[in-house]
Parts: sequence; structure tokens; C-alpha cells
Amino acid sequence: MASDNQGSNQSVLGSEAPSRAALLENASKFLDDHEIKDAPADRKSSFLEGKGLKKDEIRKLLSASETRMGMAPMPEEVATEDREVR
Repeated sequence: MASDNQGSNQSVLGSEAPSRAALLENASKFLDDHEIKDAPADRKSSFLEGKGLKKDEIRKLLSASETRMGMAPMPEEVATEDREVR
């Protein structure tokens, strides 16, 4: 019986990492959580980096989350151009 448990533990802890799509989906759900949404972006970013996401993936997820939450983000390039025009 102990050998059965060892086999199942190895498959869970082995090389069977979650797919990238599943990782991104979980990160998106995390960012949309009502307890997380008001946390500082740098803390959310650090947490997601620790989970294995890349910086460009995190930026896209944060932007999408802000849009879904009704806080339309202003990319740096647009903000800079807007300041120069005025």
C-alpha cells in the first residue's frame, strides 16, 4: 500500500507541471479576486513571478485585470505622448 502512495506522489510532484495556459488562467483568477484586486501592482507582480510567470505575461494579465475591474490602464507610452501634446 505504501508503494501505491509513493507512485501517486511522484506523479504529482514529478515533471508534470501545470500547462502554461492553466498557469495563466489561474493567475488571471488570482488577480480578479476581490481580496487581491486592491493590492499594489508590484506585490502582485512579485507573487506571480514567484509562480513562474514572465514579466511580459504579468504585464498583460495586470492590464487585462484592471480593464475587467473598470480601471482602464493607461500605458506609459500613451501617458507620455498625452503629456507632450498638452
